Amino acid sequence: MAADLKLRPRISDGVLVDDMGEVTGINTPMAPPGTGMAVPHETASHFLEPARGSRIMRATPGR
Repeated sequence: MAADLKLRPRISDGVLVDDMGEVTGINTPMAPPGTGMAVPHETASHFLEPARGSRIMRATPGR
């Protein structure tokens, strides 16, 4: 979904809310710089729900 805002890489990720404070999506900076796009919350939930309660394995440099 297109978002009517300017996003800057590395500092603009986060939730997109409507005027009632409801979460509508997750902001994602796109090319060209300044273009605002958001992943709809229904789509994000589809991918995030299976990870709920999972353990995250982080990479360790040099191993």
